[in-house]
Amino acid sequence: MICADGTDTSVLDEEGIREADAIVTMTGVDEENAVVSLYAASLGGAKVITKITSPPLAKMVMKLGLDTVLSPRDVIADHLVRFVRAHQVEDGAGINALYRIHDKAEAIEFTVHEDFPKIDVPLKDLKLRSNVLLCGIVRGEEFILPSGDTALQLGDKVLVVTAVKQVAELKQILR
Repeated sequence: MICADGTDTSVLDEEGIREADAIVTMTGVDEENAVVSLYAASLGGAKVITKITSPPLAKMVMKLGLDTVLSPRDVIADHLVRFVRAHQVEDGAGINALYRIHDKAEAIEFTVHEDFPKIDVPLKDLKLRSNVLLCGIVRGEEFILPSGDTALQLGDKVLVVTAVKQVAELKQILR
């Protein structure tokens, strides 16, 4: 942690910014975080993580080459969604795990229960909703990369990536 003017490159150089493996900028001023992060990124080598609260500024610095920009608001919103979805798991909805992808998609793990209407039906015969991708199955200790001939079996763990919001049960991926 450096307690100095972070926009002064001599201070950053003196503190070893060129040898750092990671740089995290998290002052209370978005513009300072952006400038220091852009400088650090220009040196190459280090992983640069930038805290920016302003959505327009976050978009701008990402276009300038900063690839890891965190917004406290987005982090809190993501945790709240995970909290709500976790309660759906407790309520028996069937979600085992949830990962949000830039608020555009969700990767969700489901377990195939006896109420799933398409057990033992080949995937090629399932009618999935648009914007739904069934991308992996764990059966016991085996990972299966699904093909059209693969069929879901009772107890399978199914990984679904979807842009569809509010998918809380495996059967909701079907049309």
